Amino acid sequence: MGIFTNDTIITPQIDILTDAPFITNWYSINGLCQAVNSVDGGAKEAARALRKKLRAGDSQQQMNSITVMQALIDGCGSKFRAELATIKFGLVIQQVMESKNTDHRVKGRLMERLSVWATTFSSDPSLEIIPQLYHKLSMDDVMRGIRQDIELANNNAHMLVEAVSFADPETEAVEENALIREFQSKCLTLQRGVQIYLSEVTNEPMPDEKCLAALLACNEELVLALGAYNRMMEQRTICRAMKVQQPSHSTRQGFSHEAAAAAADGAGVGSGYKVPYSENQFGPGKTSHEEAPVADPFADDGLYVSGPADMPSVKDG
Repeated sequence: MGIFTNDTIITPQIDILTDAPFITNWYSINGLCQAVNSVDGGAKEAARALRKKLRAGDSQQQMNSITVMQALIDGCGSKFRAELATIKFGLVIQQVMESKNTDHRVKGRLMERLSVWATTFSSDPSLEIIPQLYHKLSMDDVMRGIRQDIELANNNAHMLVEAVSFADPETEAVEENALIREFQSKCLTLQRGVQIYLSEVTNEPMPDEKCLAALLACNEELVLALGAYNRMMEQRTICRAMKVQQPSHSTRQGFSHEAAAAAADGAGVGSGYKVPYSENQFGPGKTSHEEAPVADPFADDGLYVSGPADMPSVKDG
């Protein structure tokens, strides 16, 4: 009991419970609940002592304070709930949640309890401060996550554009570039997340204009980066197709040159081009355009006249 205050045994009991390494004495918890219910202003005193421990205590004291708060909500009913759902208590909870010095375990435990309290108190308009506080802190937590994801998405979009700008799809197998594939995959995943955020923010009764503008700008950056990647892959596909066609084109050019050379040598009907035949057909050295030997019916010795050069050998009748 304080000398200059109206504190009762409630404050010392709360100090003992919250200063302990762990709360294991549940008989002391039951005793505290009985004191709060039996003493006039007991709930107000308990709330004041818990606000002090929650605001200025170390992480273990804060964790113990949350445990005591839950015990008083369960054991003291509407008397303590009315003290918890006040502006003073709400501000302390908000300060603890928003402080960078608060241990993440404390924040997690407090948000988990606030979620339960918000549901429990939602049917009582006089306790609406707790549901409103939980909604605000939840949205603040969502906004922090959104800002972090926006920063991450912008960085990956920038890196993808930079990686694509240094790639040469004409000479490089860009589809096998691990760095480009990694940034493209991350951008696709982050774009889906940004679109979900956009849907959630726009469905809010009062959308955060700054957050909405940042999400739209981020989505545009991702669209531009993925568009640059797609154009690079299209160019790569065209280059590969052209390389496949080049050998057949060269072959056709070779055939054309051979045909032209043959024409220049007099190939074709009536051109004098001679195709050699085998000796079995026309005799040694004979061609298809050379006349076959013709037997002279008037010759005595059975000479063959094969042309004008053989004429003098024919005897006059």
